[in-house]
Amino acid sequence: RRASDPFLERRLASTGATTWRIVDRKPWQAGRIDVKWHNERLPLSGGRFALDVWSSLVHLRTSSFIEMASLQGWVRSPEADLATGLPLSDAERPSVPLAVAEGVRKVATDMDSDHKEVLCLLDQSGQTAVEWLSPQARGASDLFERHEVRGCGRFEGDEGSHGPWTYRASVGEPSPLTMRGEDQSGASIERAMSGGRFTDLVATGAPLSFAPHGEALTLLPTPTGITRIAATGDERPVRTANGATAIALLVTPRGDLEVLTPDGFDGRSELRRSCPIERQLGDLGAMKFGALDISDDGLLELSGRRGSEAVFYSVSCAAGEPVVMPWSMAIPVAGRRRVTASRLPWDRIWLNWTAGRFAAGAVTPSPTHALLAKDAAPVRFLNGGDRAFAVMNDDVLEIDVDALVSALSHDH
Repeated sequence: RRASDPFLERRLASTGATTWRIVDRKPWQAGRIDVKWHNERLPLSGGRFALDVWSSLVHLRTSSFIEMASLQGWVRSPEADLATGLPLSDAERPSVPLAVAEGVRKVATDMDSDHKEVLCLLDQSGQTAVEWLSPQARGASDLFERHEVRGCGRFEGDEGSHGPWTYRASVGEPSPLTMRGEDQSGASIERAMSGGRFTDLVATGAPLSFAPHGEALTLLPTPTGITRIAATGDERPVRTANGATAIALLVTPRGDLEVLTPDGFDGRSELRRSCPIERQLGDLGAMKFGALDISDDGLLELSGRRGSEAVFYSVSCAAGEPVVMPWSMAIPVAGRRRVTASRLPWDRIWLNWTAGRFAAGAVTPSPTHALLAKDAAPVRFLNGGDRAFAVMNDDVLEIDVDALVSALSHDH
């Protein structure tokens, strides 16, 4: 090759941090021009270098740099370069991993919880790139702190030790105010409002008293999941496994908390595996549960309303597939004197309402001992130990359990 070959591989020009070279020269091929800035390739975009296609720039009062976002990511220039048009020759990458800098597509100012101005960076998806400029980094390029946040904005306040929520005025989000925090497990959770109320304080079912480790709590099922209210009044949310609305709560004989959602028991629940009641009861979200209880041997009792209709179910999951018994209540009788004296093999007897008639028996789902005809369905069954009750709209049926055992023993 002649020394005058215009396509000879060589450096064409160097302007500060930018170098132009002819590379990849092969026989019968002219090669190509390669442009690098601080050893990074500078691709072209619309006739310009991608690094020159800016989307945003900001200048923090605590920093002597101008922060810029381009199609090639985050770069910074000395603030003195504002007067000369921010030439590329003076720009540099911040001292963060290159992959982080390259992923930034927008820079904005923010305010942290100490009301200090900080830098907020957003990636291609519009979420933050989680790198924040330290307020102490004036004149330095290597002091950065990492914080997980979801949007640029301005800190407005938090609840301190009384709650998990942080309130921020937001930039570029549908709501002008975002309310975010962490639940009891540390999972990110977002607070919303509906009808002028926070949804984590809107009850979707009956509250439940719960005392794990001796701590007295009131648990409230909500659209957010569960809200734990301590005796001091402090409130803490707990998300369900899939973020579903909680509609009823239950404490098992072992002292475990179970949460019922419109799709069945919560995904972290043992009952979700052993007692998938949604297969038989259908749309649980259409029900309003007044009570949910479980016996020592795993018999569930659910009472509430489906629309305008009162409902009561006993659900046995002993066989692995739920067996649903509408308007059938189990009354424990094991160890009662009359059961023992008569040597009856009964752990429980059943009270049932069907087709306008109350009946009782030692087997279910079809007790045969007729008690009373009532056309209207009950509103609720209640078990009071020595007495059982069927609550009607205008009446209450009271049943003496020992007398019922005696009557059923004659049938037996």
